[in-house]
Amino acid sequence: MERSLDLLWRARQKRTAGGRLHMLPKKKLAALPLPAAYISAIREAQKRGPHLLDSLEAASSLLPGADLDSLPPPSLPPLALRAASLLHADRSRFKRLPCAPLPAPPEAPPGTLLLLTGGWAALDAAQRATLSASLLLPSPSSPPPRKLPAEVARGLEGLAMGGGGGGLAVRELLKKMSLPLSPAGAEEALVRLNHWSSSDSGRARFSPWPSATLAAAKRFSSSNSARRRKLPPPSTTPPPAFAIDTPTTSFRDDAVSVLPLANGACEILVHVADASAVFGPGAGEDAGLLREAAKERGASRYDLAFGPLHMLPPPVLSSLSLQPDCPSEVVTVGARIDASSGELLGARIFRSVLPRTTTLSYPAADDVLQNAHPREPLPLIADLLDKWHRRRIKASEATKKRYDRLDRKASEGFERTPAHRLVDHSLELYGYVVTKLLRKKEVAVPRLPGAGVKKGGRTATGVLRRPIDCIAQQQALAALCGVGELLSDDDVARDNLAAGLVANANKNR
Repeated sequence: MERSLDLLWRARQKRTAGGRLHMLPKKKLAALPLPAAYISAIREAQKRGPHLLDSLEAASSLLPGADLDSLPPPSLPPLALRAASLLHADRSRFKRLPCAPLPAPPEAPPGTLLLLTGGWAALDAAQRATLSASLLLPSPSSPPPRKLPAEVARGLEGLAMGGGGGGLAVRELLKKMSLPLSPAGAEEALVRLNHWSSSDSGRARFSPWPSATLAAAKRFSSSNSARRRKLPPPSTTPPPAFAIDTPTTSFRDDAVSVLPLANGACEILVHVADASAVFGPGAGEDAGLLREAAKERGASRYDLAFGPLHMLPPPVLSSLSLQPDCPSEVVTVGARIDASSGELLGARIFRSVLPRTTTLSYPAADDVLQNAHPREPLPLIADLLDKWHRRRIKASEATKKRYDRLDRKASEGFERTPAHRLVDHSLELYGYVVTKLLRKKEVAVPRLPGAGVKKGGRTATGVLRRPIDCIAQQQALAALCGVGELLSDDDVARDNLAAGLVANANKNR
């Protein structure tokens, strides 16, 4: 029934040059060789406008009290009807093609109407952009939408921060709002659409967050920082942890230490900031709002002319980052590495608290590596990681190619000192262990497409920069530490796809 109603409706509607829609006259409608219920439904549809009837629920709304069971069954299977409904709902990317009347076969009864369904077609980029802008803001005086589409929001934010044109949808939206295609125009649009808010810091006119997100960030960072200061010290004194980064970095999210074991063996400990306060179970209402804000932005961006665009408001990132003067909650990977061969003998993952963190810049760490005794913590860590890495690139062609590219960049002026290698190898080890342990448990691994172990990528290391790494961290805690609930394979696939789309969009702008 749904298909026949749709075909008849689409075939019989005609448009004049002026765009006026002509309906079937009542007499011609009544003369059609169709059941009375069909005729009634078409008459109601003509009154309501050309809405596609894709389900029995829609037919029921047009035929109150009708005995739908007595009508012929639909000729399309339920899955096809569901697909048609989804395509019809996604008006910004697909359009309905008109049905075409065909000559009836000679053996058909008189009055037979034969129609060829037009199906659906994808709109081209220009059509999608224009329609998306119209759906988002029907007129310049329309109230702002409750939520900006992620693609439009990222495009506007990138343009506002000096990062390119933002795409066709952004151009059409700015045109509709009578704003220039410029950083200032994009900034003004974001404020009008309530996606950014006015700033009272005096250093910038606007803050790149909605006011509700900023309020939640202020409450969260205050309570989380106070909670961290009251954390009880660990039962045993951990070895010193070194967080190595650029001198201007604002948020440190990883550190490394070494734990002496019996018989002269050592365990490398790689620590990554624990983001459970935002992404973990039972994190609270403010954390939930911040979590959604991070997923909408998709990732921090550091390639923009006017400065970084962070995944979360800076106060939140600061309250989660490793601090030199207060306890830091971390998720630690411990790896026992053979001192002679570099073989990974065993690994574990656990939550821990660092009483304090020694922060070093790359030049300062290079100075320690060059002048300290080989058995001092930092040179010992660098030596063990280097041996593991050399063994690793022999087993993984993708990892070897990745580091060959980095070495070529170093020959072209890209900074690649021993301290940089130490940090790079420690995070490589962290991601390798997390992925291996999750696979051993036969659990889906949240990660960026192309970031698998076989491709030399990392997992769960950038928790202050990428939401997908926070999700991977929570999956590891659930599967390997019994904290929280496991994500299903479908949930992980959706998160991975979303992360990949964000990465590609940022790369192509």
